Amino acid sequence: MDRQDLILLLRSMHCTFPMDFTEEFLQTISVERLRHIVLAASVHQDKLCA
Repeated sequence: MDRQDLILLLRSMHCTFPMDFTEEFLQTISVERLRHIVLAASVHQDKLCA
């Protein structure tokens, strides 16, 4: 996934905690770090749905 796909996925996640990332932050961090954030949020989201 590229940066824009990761950002769209992150923005569409439904988590019980606030995710308040600015667009500037998401555009400037490394793609690897962004992948890590998306993965962590998706693991938490999956636990809520289980």
